[in-house]
Amino acid sequence: MLALGPAAAVSALRSVYRELAPSAPLRDLLACRWTQAVGVGGHVQRVVPDGCVDVVLVGAAAPLVAGPATRATLVALAPHSTIVGVRFRPGAAAGVLGLPLSELCDRNVPLAELWGAPAVERLADELAAATGAEEQIALLERAVLVRRRDAPPPDRLIAAAARVVGSAPAEVRVREIGDSLGVSERQLLRRFRAAVGYGPKMLARVLRFQRFATAGWGASEETTLARLAADAGYADHAHLARDCRQLAGVAPGVVLGRG
Repeated sequence: MLALGPAAAVSALRSVYRELAPSAPLRDLLACRWTQAVGVGGHVQRVVPDGCVDVVLVGAAAPLVAGPATRATLVALAPHSTIVGVRFRPGAAAGVLGLPLSELCDRNVPLAELWGAPAVERLADELAAATGAEEQIALLERAVLVRRRDAPPPDRLIAAAARVVGSAPAEVRVREIGDSLGVSERQLLRRFRAAVGYGPKMLARVLRFQRFATAGWGASEETTLARLAADAGYADHAHLARDCRQLAGVAPGVVLGRG
């Protein structure tokens, strides 16, 4: 789950999004902590796939889990609302959440369904009594830290496979990754889907799209889409356009705020 576009590109009247580094005890599990403050005008947010899973608190609602996504969704955010979350690294959430992430693919589910109503009701009460977003994030992190004490650790083989996928400049070959790690293609796919939510090829597509978007948001207007596509690992502009349409629901120029 990742908001489309850099924080600086969104008017403060609508929404301001910030990412923060996770606390030291959770840096192996979490990619970041984040907050989003919605302005007076409200905001419709396009959320695009990023290979991650988030535990999210939207205003006064109960905490929920945003599962690994394969397509964009549009989320209407109310005026003056505050959203906070913690984002797990790809492959790091299954043990803490207590189920294979393939069961959460393209789903948002109440946290209480995974951790049980009593525990989440206590957490919700603490979140409601918090004095601000920073305290709420700290409470979410503490809850994750407590859960990991009795949770199985992340699958190290899949963590290694995800690193290979993330660094692959071209097409991902699942059998070759399995051979390099000493497991069969079938076993790799089964464990990958349980830990990440979908297979290596989908993660490769998502991470390639993220490379394009992140580089494009920081690039000058003179940097062409063709250059950005090549640097991210796309075969050509048609390849880029197809993935942007399928993953973000918009054309590449719109992803970068040029459309």
